[in-house]
Amino acid sequence: MKEMFKTFENGLRVIMDPMPHMNSLSIGVWVGIGGRHESEDISGISHFIEHMLFKGTTSRTSLEITQAIEGVGGSMNAFTSDEITCYYIKVPSSHMVLAVEILADMINRPLFKASDIDRERSIILEEYNMVMDNPSNCSEELLKSIMWPSHPLGRILTGKPETIESISKEQLLDYKSKGYIPNNIVLSIAGKFDPETFIKEAEIQFGSLKEGEKPESVSARNINRHNNVELLFRETEQLRIDLGLEAVSRGSDDRYPLKVFNVILGENMSSRLFQVVREEMGLAYEIHSNLDYYADTGLLNVSGGIELKRYTQAIEVVWGQILKLATEPVSKKELERSREYCLGQLFLAMESTSSRMIFNGENLLALNKVFSAEKIVEKIRAVTVEDVLQIASKLVEKNSPCLALVGPVKDGQAEIIKEVLN
Repeated sequence: MKEMFKTFENGLRVIMDPMPHMNSLSIGVWVGIGGRHESEDISGISHFIEHMLFKGTTSRTSLEITQAIEGVGGSMNAFTSDEITCYYIKVPSSHMVLAVEILADMINRPLFKASDIDRERSIILEEYNMVMDNPSNCSEELLKSIMWPSHPLGRILTGKPETIESISKEQLLDYKSKGYIPNNIVLSIAGKFDPETFIKEAEIQFGSLKEGEKPESVSARNINRHNNVELLFRETEQLRIDLGLEAVSRGSDDRYPLKVFNVILGENMSSRLFQVVREEMGLAYEIHSNLDYYADTGLLNVSGGIELKRYTQAIEVVWGQILKLATEPVSKKELERSREYCLGQLFLAMESTSSRMIFNGENLLALNKVFSAEKIVEKIRAVTVEDVLQIASKLVEKNSPCLALVGPVKDGQAEIIKEVLN
């Protein structure tokens, strides 16, 4: 990668990643605000604002926004996470100026009409219901509430019905004005484009924004967890589980051995969890592990749909595989295969304008730096058998596992499950 950086006078940062061999480009506006910046009474407001920015501006209706991009063969979307909100567009390279102008229009001149707010309120409530109706999503949200009780990271990003229904126009405008400031924004672009033209257009569209004080968030360190197992009764045909361990933060050097560890544990079909839990024992159709990173903490999450009659056995096997990695060195062959998987996934992602835009934007916003592909390759190749054993040991020693279960289980079974995890 040959990234180029620029910081405007108002503090807005720009990262450019030219890919001249491509015929498209991806551009994203990254805002350093999300669910963990919200107080409990306005939980879900970051996500609410994300929805509202698609509802029209002073110069375009909602339909005109989508028609402008889709009319040239492009696509657009957005997402809200616990720490970041991102709006992004992918278009043919010849329409770069249009993409910048549309994003700026949405960010700088949204309408927030009262009728649109009320309509979107209903849509977000349906989104909340959709999440809670899905046992997989429901179990994941339950795990977060166990991992970070009484903390914003433990709340659902949509907000709950009571907050979705009570958030006012004034609160939306106030929250946006405090978070959507240039020194809390990164503009990331990757693909085929002329850097000088892009900078000129970006300065026209974003250079006049007034900087302010970045929003703060509550620390997630040293959380006091009252309970490590929670059950939610649902009449389902299988039991949904999410088993979590607190992991490392986004900026930790331990994330490289942790990444290799996660591949060995459950990231793909060659992983130990897939091979043992599904292929050898037939305890689940789906079983996998994934990692989430935050500014000051992280999460290793093993999730899957488990056969009801043997769910305690399945949980015992999952936890046993984690303990095994924490006590027994992996083979050099398994290590090498997992490292190569990490590198292969990286190389494939670097061929995508969207992936490179996301990688650059997220890292510059969250860490104030971007790691080159070459540096990441070096870090992954340097991971040893001892490194994997050490990071696995740290995960197990750092805290007790938390477990969320959604399905036809009753409260009395929680004590049985706790014994399995001891």
